[in-house]
Amino acid sequence: MKLIPIVLLALFMTASPAFALNWFTANQTTVGWDAVTVTSGTVEYEVFVANQITDPGKAAPISVWRGPELQTTITLADEGQYFVGVKTWRVIDADTELESVIGWSDDPAVVGGDTKTFGVRYYILPDVVSNLGPK
Repeated sequence: MKLIPIVLLALFMTASPAFALNWFTANQTTVGWDAVTVTSGTVEYEVFVANQITDPGKAAPISVWRGPELQTTITLADEGQYFVGVKTWRVIDADTELESVIGWSDDPAVVGGDTKTFGVRYYILPDVVSNLGPK
Protein backbone atom coordinates (compact mmCIF):
# COMPACT_ATOMS: atom_id res chain seq x y z
CA MET A 1 0.00 0.00 0.00
CA LYS A 2 2.93 2.39 0.51
CA LEU A 3 3.79 2.12 -3.19
CA ILE A 4 0.66 4.02 -4.28
CA PRO A 5 1.53 7.29 -2.47
CA ILE A 6 5.08 7.15 -3.86
CA VAL A 7 3.77 6.63 -7.40
CA LEU A 8 1.27 9.50 -6.99
CA LEU A 9 4.00 11.77 -5.63
CA ALA A 10 6.23 10.93 -8.60
CA LEU A 11 3.40 11.72 -11.02
CA PHE A 12 2.75 15.10 -9.40
CA MET A 13 6.45 15.97 -9.41
CA THR A 14 6.85 15.19 -13.12
CA ALA A 15 3.70 17.13 -13.99
CA SER A 16 4.54 20.18 -11.86
CA PRO A 17 6.28 22.23 -14.63
CA ALA A 18 2.95 22.40 -16.49
CA PHE A 19 1.43 24.14 -13.47
CA ALA A 20 4.22 26.77 -13.40
CA LEU A 21 3.02 28.32 -16.66
CA ASN A 22 1.88 31.93 -16.18
CA TRP A 23 -1.16 32.90 -18.24
CA PHE A 24 -1.77 36.57 -19.04
CA THR A 25 -5.31 37.45 -20.12
CA ALA A 26 -5.37 40.23 -22.72
CA ASN A 27 -6.15 40.83 -26.37
CA GLN A 28 -2.86 42.71 -26.73
CA THR A 29 0.53 42.33 -25.07
CA THR A 30 4.07 43.56 -25.63
CA VAL A 31 6.88 41.01 -25.58
CA GLY A 32 10.63 41.58 -25.65
CA TRP A 33 13.88 39.61 -25.70
CA ASP A 34 17.65 40.00 -25.48
CA ALA A 35 19.63 40.88 -28.59
CA VAL A 36 21.48 38.20 -30.54
CA THR A 37 24.87 39.18 -31.93
CA VAL A 38 26.45 38.00 -35.16
CA THR A 39 29.93 38.46 -36.62
CA SER A 40 28.65 39.86 -39.92
CA GLY A 41 25.33 40.89 -41.40
CA THR A 42 22.34 42.08 -39.43
CA VAL A 43 19.85 40.40 -37.14
CA GLU A 44 16.08 40.41 -37.45
CA TYR A 45 13.51 38.69 -35.30
CA GLU A 46 10.25 37.04 -36.31
CA VAL A 47 7.47 36.64 -33.77
CA PHE A 48 4.94 33.82 -33.93
CA VAL A 49 1.88 32.74 -31.98
CA ALA A 50 0.53 29.21 -31.68
CA ASN A 51 -2.90 28.53 -30.24
CA GLN A 52 -2.44 25.90 -27.56
CA ILE A 53 -6.03 24.73 -28.05
CA THR A 54 -6.11 24.33 -31.84
CA ASP A 55 -2.37 23.74 -32.45
CA PRO A 56 -0.94 22.19 -29.25
CA GLY A 57 2.12 20.83 -31.08
CA LYS A 58 2.90 24.24 -32.60
CA ALA A 59 2.91 22.60 -36.05
CA ALA A 60 1.38 25.64 -37.81
CA PRO A 61 2.53 28.76 -35.95
CA ILE A 62 1.30 32.12 -37.26
CA SER A 63 3.89 34.80 -38.02
CA VAL A 64 2.72 38.13 -36.60
CA TRP A 65 5.78 40.38 -36.99
CA ARG A 66 9.35 40.59 -38.29
CA GLY A 67 11.92 43.31 -37.78
CA PRO A 68 15.16 44.38 -36.06
CA GLU A 69 13.58 45.75 -32.84
CA LEU A 70 13.89 43.89 -29.53
CA GLN A 71 10.18 44.03 -28.71
CA THR A 72 6.83 44.11 -30.40
CA THR A 73 3.16 44.29 -29.50
CA ILE A 74 1.01 41.28 -30.34
CA THR A 75 -2.72 41.77 -30.93
CA LEU A 76 -4.92 38.68 -30.80
CA ALA A 77 -8.14 38.60 -32.82
CA ASP A 78 -9.30 35.04 -32.18
CA GLU A 79 -10.19 33.61 -28.79
CA GLY A 80 -7.69 31.09 -27.49
CA GLN A 81 -4.62 30.35 -25.40
CA TYR A 82 -1.42 31.29 -27.21
CA PHE A 83 2.25 30.61 -26.81
CA VAL A 84 4.61 33.25 -28.19
CA GLY A 85 7.66 32.25 -30.22
CA VAL A 86 10.62 34.16 -31.62
CA LYS A 87 12.88 33.11 -34.47
CA THR A 88 16.20 34.85 -35.17
CA TRP A 89 17.21 35.72 -38.74
CA ARG A 90 20.80 36.48 -39.73
CA VAL A 91 20.62 38.61 -42.87
CA ILE A 92 23.96 38.48 -44.69
CA ASP A 93 22.87 40.08 -47.97
CA ALA A 94 19.80 40.37 -50.21
CA ASP A 95 20.12 36.71 -51.24
CA THR A 96 21.33 35.06 -48.03
CA GLU A 97 19.37 34.67 -44.80
CA LEU A 98 19.97 32.09 -42.08
CA GLU A 99 17.28 31.26 -39.52
CA SER A 100 17.19 29.74 -36.06
CA VAL A 101 14.52 27.47 -34.71
CA ILE A 102 11.62 29.15 -32.90
CA GLY A 103 12.12 29.68 -29.18
CA TRP A 104 8.77 29.37 -27.38
CA SER A 105 7.38 31.09 -24.28
CA ASP A 106 6.58 27.74 -22.65
CA ASP A 107 10.23 26.58 -22.82
CA PRO A 108 12.12 27.29 -19.57
CA ALA A 109 15.45 27.38 -21.46
CA VAL A 110 14.16 30.24 -23.64
CA VAL A 111 12.49 32.39 -20.96
CA GLY A 112 15.05 31.96 -18.19
CA GLY A 113 13.52 29.31 -15.95
CA ASP A 114 10.42 27.29 -15.04
CA THR A 115 8.78 30.14 -13.17
CA LYS A 116 8.99 32.49 -16.18
CA THR A 117 7.18 30.36 -18.76
CA PHE A 118 4.07 32.09 -20.05
CA GLY A 119 1.19 32.19 -22.47
CA VAL A 120 -1.42 34.76 -23.45
CA ARG A 121 -5.15 34.03 -23.20
CA TYR A 122 -7.73 36.00 -25.09
CA TYR A 123 -11.46 35.83 -24.51
CA ILE A 124 -13.99 37.82 -26.53
CA LEU A 125 -15.95 40.12 -24.26
CA PRO A 126 -19.72 39.68 -24.06
CA ASP A 127 -21.97 42.34 -25.59
CA VAL A 128 -23.43 45.12 -23.50
CA VAL A 129 -27.07 44.65 -22.56
CA SER A 130 -29.75 46.48 -24.53
CA ASN A 131 -33.24 47.73 -23.68
CA LEU A 132 -32.23 48.44 -20.10
CA GLY A 133 -35.11 49.97 -18.15
CA PRO A 134 -37.80 49.32 -15.60
CA LYS A 135 -40.05 46.39 -16.41
